[in-house]
Amino acid sequence: MTEKELLELESKYCSFGDTVHYLNPPKIFARSEGSYLYDLEGKEYLDLQMWYSACNFGYNNRKINDAIKNQMDTLGQLASQFLTKEKILLSYKIAKSVEDRFGLKGRVHFNVGGSQAIEDSLKIVRNYTKKNLNFAFMGGYHGRTIGATNITSSYRYRERYGHFSDRAFFVPYPYCFRCPYGKEKETCDLYCAKEFEKLFESEYYTVCNPKTKNCEFGAFYIEPIQGTGGYIIPPKDYFKRIKPVLDEYKVLLVSDEIQMGFYRTGKLWSIEHFGVKPDIIVFGKSLTNGMNPLSGLWAREELINPDIFPPGSTHSTFSSNPIGVRAGLEVFNLIEEKDYEKIVEEKGKKFLELL
Repeated sequence: MTEKELLELESKYCSFGDTVHYLNPPKIFARSEGSYLYDLEGKEYLDLQMWYSACNFGYNNRKINDAIKNQMDTLGQLASQFLTKEKILLSYKIAKSVEDRFGLKGRVHFNVGGSQAIEDSLKIVRNYTKKNLNFAFMGGYHGRTIGATNITSSYRYRERYGHFSDRAFFVPYPYCFRCPYGKEKETCDLYCAKEFEKLFESEYYTVCNPKTKNCEFGAFYIEPIQGTGGYIIPPKDYFKRIKPVLDEYKVLLVSDEIQMGFYRTGKLWSIEHFGVKPDIIVFGKSLTNGMNPLSGLWAREELINPDIFPPGSTHSTFSSNPIGVRAGLEVFNLIEEKDYEKIVEEKGKKFLELL
């Protein structure tokens, strides 16, 4: 079948709800290798986005592929209520990585797709805080399911679906290059952080009662380094500045690492750059190098232990699927083989010098 015939079928039978055609007519790809995609005619394309950051170890990585093939030949299918060695070991490695970096004990919960992991985190926040409203950033992106859309700033993703009663309180993202407050970084004394702190100074500023120390909002959902909103790096001390007020009013800090986790920024978790401890970490994409939609979250023990978040609190047929957790385990094995913190920093400096 020719490319023209395939595109004609696509125009008639494929939903465009999750489709963005970057070319007209769009290309149809047949193969991938390393950092390159190949169309039906074998023409090579350098993929600078690597599937929205899902392929940190490159397309067609042999070690990850071989691990998946081995899993398919031994135990490729298993309902999520049953255990596999790979699920247990991957959970341990993720939890241990957080404990080593932040000194926090917690547990790992898996799902499929970043948006679903965000949904699970929203359940944990609601269950623990008994609050359904959250802070989030302007420009922030956390997914397009109903719950995730509440904390994703773009109205375009909401406008077709009526009123969103759980819509977040959106805070300007700290962006020094194009400061939303018109300030200069050298003289502003973190004006953006002061503006956030000001919300808690009086009951008339809409978010809390300073006398009872009760806040209307259960969590602050952040991308430590903003992705879809423009790949924005905030001032280094911003999160350290606002964290005390979050702690004072028992507002949980949820770090969305779906796009920036797994050494994309030179740290395993991008929140490490900013000197604060998260209450929940959400991850996905490159957890399996794009080979399986496995996603998940880590949460502090007091938020997710079986007494407070018991069996049945959330579920997906394909969560912790054997192929996904095996791919994730192999990714962690690769992560542990080299000093990626040093490697990514060195490569980052080289790219900046060449720009």
